[in-house]
Amino acid sequence: MNLTNTPPASISSFFIRQPILDRNQNIFGYKVVAKGGTSNLLYRIDGESSTPAPELLQYGRDGLSRLTGGQKCLIDFKRQLVIDHAYESLSPETAVLEISQQERVDDEFVEAVRLARESGYALALDDFVVDPKQQPLLDHIDLMNVEFSALDDEQHRNIIESGNRYGFMAVAEKLETQDDFALARELGYSYFQGSYFCKPKKKRAQRLLVSQLHYLRLLKAVNAEDFCFDEIDELIRQDVSLTVRLLKYLNSSAFGLRTKVSSIRQAVGLLGHRSLRQWVSLIAVEELSKEKPLELMITSLVRAKLCETIGQKVLSVEVAANGFLTGMLSLLDAILDQPMSEILSQLDLSSDIQSALLRQESPLSKLLDVSLALEEGDWRWIAALAFQMQIEEDVIQKHYEQAVLWASEITSEMA
Repeated sequence: MNLTNTPPASISSFFIRQPILDRNQNIFGYKVVAKGGTSNLLYRIDGESSTPAPELLQYGRDGLSRLTGGQKCLIDFKRQLVIDHAYESLSPETAVLEISQQERVDDEFVEAVRLARESGYALALDDFVVDPKQQPLLDHIDLMNVEFSALDDEQHRNIIESGNRYGFMAVAEKLETQDDFALARELGYSYFQGSYFCKPKKKRAQRLLVSQLHYLRLLKAVNAEDFCFDEIDELIRQDVSLTVRLLKYLNSSAFGLRTKVSSIRQAVGLLGHRSLRQWVSLIAVEELSKEKPLELMITSLVRAKLCETIGQKVLSVEVAANGFLTGMLSLLDAILDQPMSEILSQLDLSSDIQSALLRQESPLSKLLDVSLALEEGDWRWIAALAFQMQIEEDVIQKHYEQAVLWASEITSEMA
């Protein structure tokens, strides 16, 4: 075996995750995207016949499990890795072997694919194009990944018909808008990947529900410069379920307080205004997003923690304190299906936060940019931002992994 690079410091130095949702917008799994084009687990392996050392693949399994929360993960496997059964160190319950249509398809490769599936592993054929050479693989795959915008409606229908004939389901990838999702769903796709769920529906602005207005009033009150506890306490007490959820959360292991919190007034004394502002905002956003895909809330949480921790390293203490809220509120337009400018007109946020949320110049803007670059797996953008902020890329990756783990923990506590 010839390893051409050295072991990574952590799994996040190589991978980020992109959610794949089902037709009901529940999480199906994550597509794992590798930094710098590294797509075969943790190492680039040269040679016709080589198998990664067991301890490295075990490291890969643990790292991928942390990154995806034990959900299914689609991992790009090169031809030789499939032939060498390198996947055997990964769990067949979660690992989906993603093979490229560009691989050489011969009897050896088809047999290797068949054996992988016989061993209990699901397989996905990536970026399929109509080519007779690929036909032998169709009997052995579970998923077909399709770059949605690259095909016309007739080609989409042909793929769905092929799925019905061969027994695979189609994944519409790189969906950018809610309209893309609606069309892909109508055409018969089963799974959906892309940034579309983070975008508001393009429809005429509708009046917000009474409950939504209540949480916006709470967000406004808790983020006001002249923090008024009595007003916040009254707004929280008007909603019994909100009070229960907030106290449950503050007493959870995720928060780590040593003293049990039994009232909102006590929480202020224990946390201080700044921390209470963050966590009340978190609960309010969680309540606002209940009718939306859970992954939208998870993405908000990841952004919040990432903006907070990166901000603490690159901004002044005063400015960095707003990083958490910037990330937490950055998807309110998708949550409420309202223009961000209209939502912000109903809130009392600092000018730095407002400018960042409107994608205007602000000290906080680059924090959001980092979050977006990671979500898209745009490594050049990440490198440019790291240079501008004078922070190591490895540090950004480490904080990304920590943010993902934190968001998973918080989501579990909220359930």
